[in-house]
Formats: sequence, C-alpha cells, structure tokens
Amino acid sequence: MTVRVPCMMKLSEPSKGAMFHRLQSMATAMVADQLTISLRVWTTIARSTVNSNCADSATITVVRVADLSPGEGTLVSTNPPTYILCPLPTNAPNPYLTICATPCPWWMTDTNLPACWQMTGGLSATNADGTISRTCRRVDRRQLGTTTITATAGCSSNTVVIIVQ
Repeated sequence: MTVRVPCMMKLSEPSKGAMFHRLQSMATAMVADQLTISLRVWTTIARSTVNSNCADSATITVVRVADLSPGEGTLVSTNPPTYILCPLPTNAPNPYLTICATPCPWWMTDTNLPACWQMTGGLSATNADGTISRTCRRVDRRQLGTTTITATAGCSSNTVVIIVQ
C-alpha cells in the first residue's frame, strides 16, 4: 500500500521529521502490511525563497504475531491457550516439543524480522544452519512443570502455556 501525503504548508526539517514520526505511529496501528509513505513538502531556504522540490519517502513493514501454538498436546484452557503433555522418559531420543510463532506478513523469516520481534520462555531452538531461531522455542518433555512461551512484535503478542505432567 502506498500513501502519498501532499503538504501545502511550509515545513522546516524538524517539522518534516515530526510528520514522518506521526505517520510511522499511524502505520504501526495497521494490520501487518508493507506501507510506503511519500511526503512532499515545501521548505524555506531563505525568507524570500521557497523550494518545492523536496520529497522524502520511507517504506515501513508492519509485523505482528499471527500464531503461536505447539504441534501437540491437549488444550485445557484458552486464555491463555494452555496445553498439557505427558512427560517422556529421560532416555527419549527426541524429548523436546518445539513451539513456533508465525509472523504476519507470512514472508518474514528469522533473517528479516524487525528488532522488536522477540520470543521468551522455554529453551532456545536452533535453525538448520546452526543459528538460534527467532521464531521457535523448545520445552523439554523430560522435565515436569509449566513453561510459558511468548512471542512479541511491538504491541502484538501471543502467549502459550505448556504443562508437562
């Protein structure tokens, strides 16, 4: 989506910055999407000279957490979603439950998620290339207890609770 904001007033450089900040704030309230803001302003060079050839633009990608859920378990509560799983023996070959968050827009990956994207709780998960995953966490099913996993992107947040008992 492209938004063009014509400005019929004279703006100083600090005012242009404030205008962009307001537009960025409005964009974060949108549903996740890519937004290009083009701002054309009149700037005063000297008291009698007006420059109308100044234009600025910025592309803003609004990201939210679309989903956070485990691949297995029995759902026992919905606020927050709480799942119960049976424990595994200490010698289980793959004792970890992996919980992955799905970002929106769907094409976001570990490498291009914004800095505001965070996951907390549980244990870190590793990607196929050996890097720490920014979209997945793990729960050790050999350990009895409760683990809360939260995915956050700015003001968008999803939480899931895993109980191993």
